[in-house]
Amino acid sequence: MMGLKKEEWRLIIIISLVLILITVLPFLFGYLKTPPGKESLGIHAIAPGDIFVYYSYIEQIKQGHYFLGDLFTAELQPAHIFNWVWLWVGLIARTFNLGVALSFHLCRLLCIPFLVFSAYLLIKVFIADWFWRRLSLILLFFGAGVGAWSVPFLRSVTSPLDPVYRWPLDLWAAESNVFLSIFQSPHFILSWCFLFLTFYFLLRGFWSSKMGSFLAAGITGLVLFNFHPYHAPTIYLVSGVYLVAMFIYERKIEWQKIIGYVLFLLISGISVFYHYFLIRFDHVIGARAIQNFTPTPPLLYVILGFGFLFIFSLLAFWLILKRKIKLDKKILFLVVWFLCGLALVYLPFNFQSRLAEGWQLPLTILTIYFFIYLKDHGWFQSIFNLPVILAFFLLLFFGFSPLFNLTRDLKYYWDQDPAFYVDKDNLAAIDWLKNKVEPGQTTLPLSNRSSFVPAFAGRSIYFGHYHETIDATRKAFNLIWFAKNDDATAARKFLVREKIDYVFVDRGAIKNSERFRQWDFLSLVYENSDELIYRFTEGANSNSRLQNK
Repeated sequence: MMGLKKEEWRLIIIISLVLILITVLPFLFGYLKTPPGKESLGIHAIAPGDIFVYYSYIEQIKQGHYFLGDLFTAELQPAHIFNWVWLWVGLIARTFNLGVALSFHLCRLLCIPFLVFSAYLLIKVFIADWFWRRLSLILLFFGAGVGAWSVPFLRSVTSPLDPVYRWPLDLWAAESNVFLSIFQSPHFILSWCFLFLTFYFLLRGFWSSKMGSFLAAGITGLVLFNFHPYHAPTIYLVSGVYLVAMFIYERKIEWQKIIGYVLFLLISGISVFYHYFLIRFDHVIGARAIQNFTPTPPLLYVILGFGFLFIFSLLAFWLILKRKIKLDKKILFLVVWFLCGLALVYLPFNFQSRLAEGWQLPLTILTIYFFIYLKDHGWFQSIFNLPVILAFFLLLFFGFSPLFNLTRDLKYYWDQDPAFYVDKDNLAAIDWLKNKVEPGQTTLPLSNRSSFVPAFAGRSIYFGHYHETIDATRKAFNLIWFAKNDDATAARKFLVREKIDYVFVDRGAIKNSERFRQWDFLSLVYENSDELIYRFTEGANSNSRLQNK
């Protein structure tokens, strides 16, 4: 397949198995360390709130709703989002009756070999030598920046007035490096996979002018943009600039390549138009897209996030300009991606930091070219000839941030951090909501674990996520007000106005939670040692705000 030899398949299998073992370790350890009366959530320290959003997609599909809705908001919405990745994960969970966390991680691990395979295909295009090809694959999957080294000297800074998160990318932006993406989610893994495949087929089309390659690139782009449309700017900008640069480099224009590229744009653009249609004509999806604000931090934190990959790539770029490294059509593509990647993360999109995905690959290959130049000119021969010294060098300069991210979660699970576990009483209350509350009815969550309702019950909540909840800031303040409010008349008006059906109360999170028993418009329908659930007797219980198809 794809002309790979036995030793190449062996490399892909070994890298895949190592990644599977490493990235399952914290979650398996956390499961084994589960305290009595609790269950492990299967989350980690980076964007745990987003994990519950993914769980909510899986739970919806488990319940037979194959088109997804946003369960973290109460607005009227048709559930018409088709996402093939979560459909696949959800169907596995439904078929084998697996919990959302287990199915999430099982599918995450299953995706890893496909990513290693696609990465190797693209790397092979640029690197012929077997030693350097192996080294580049290792560097891509186990390398990152120097964020972990810089932690003692930095302080993370963010505020409502300045929401830019000033922290090295390799410590928080899962898109920025492959290892973090593998650690994060199956859809992140597949986004890298299809990004690599799209570029692989595009390059085959550009270099051979075969329509079949452009057709394959269009299909992989179509599949990618269905579930991760953020990468359309990356693929369109890099490939478009490269096509023009190649015409200039070769001093001729080939119309067959232009026609093939247009074919690619038309096919892949179907998914882009689909998301544009949703944003334009669905007010919930449109509002969510506007507030999904993930800006790129200042350049210092980007450079720290890529570390020596950026520095060595810059040196390789300088050698190319000085003609120390000969420019050809392959290196031209890496140069274009290197320059476009730096520009992409600062384009005026509200999802800037997401555009860092993929940039690690040209940085890695340019770094390898720089190493080849050093070795060919007699520099650091011992480093490249002695495996132990080379491994130490790679860990010291490239592997410390992945090791930091891995051991951080191991420590959280070792300490049995309560944020990583859930009480079984809490899950029992969530299970009651799942069985008794109708899809589309909205629960007001007075709990520190409000995300559990959509994640494990598949039911809508009033507020639970600053990117997913529409008009999140106002609703967050409303939630705080209701939790402290003693005025029954004002509370009743609020519940009517916001179309609330149930109130979910965590005794540990709310002071004087017993006062709700005195309000005649709230009927206690469930109670255990930790949780109280009230039904709002004047709620719009017959109205479904989530119209599943």
